[in-house]
Amino acid sequence: MGYRLESQNTFIQQIDLGSFSLSSGRYRVVKTFHAAHTEISIQLAVELEVEQSDMNSSCSRILSKKA
Repeated sequence: MGYRLESQNTFIQQIDLGSFSLSSGRYRVVKTFHAAHTEISIQLAVELEVEQSDMNSSCSRILSKKA
């Protein structure tokens, strides 16, 4: 599956961390982007810190993000 994004436009993709069994700690999300019909690609990453919001729940929340 691919998305077409024109120059100067923005694409935001949300990730539901509750669908993963993450323990408290620091994580990095990495996304690779490819330019259509070329060999050009780039990887972007964001670091985040997860803290258990409830010890009886598998749901976690983002405390901070770094670009």
